[in-house]
Amino acid sequence: MTDEEHPGGCLCGAIRFQAIGAPLWTAYCHCQSCRRATGSPVAAFAGFPADRFVVTRGAPRRRQSSPGVVRSFCEA
Repeated sequence: MTDEEHPGGCLCGAIRFQAIGAPLWTAYCHCQSCRRATGSPVAAFAGFPADRFVVTRGAPRRRQSSPGVVRSFCEA
């Protein structure tokens, strides 16, 4: 496992996060729920181990968007 850092966050900067190392998986999705959540024709995702991901600023709001799916987002 590498220690490469992957910082990110929302556009306004209220939420910042950091993932460390290589993702466990990456995926693209074009289902209706993902298209609506992102406002784009396809969404890209990367999954990291929970102990290698931390929110460094803010507190994302969470909402169940469909059965088994919880989305986190900036409330600003």
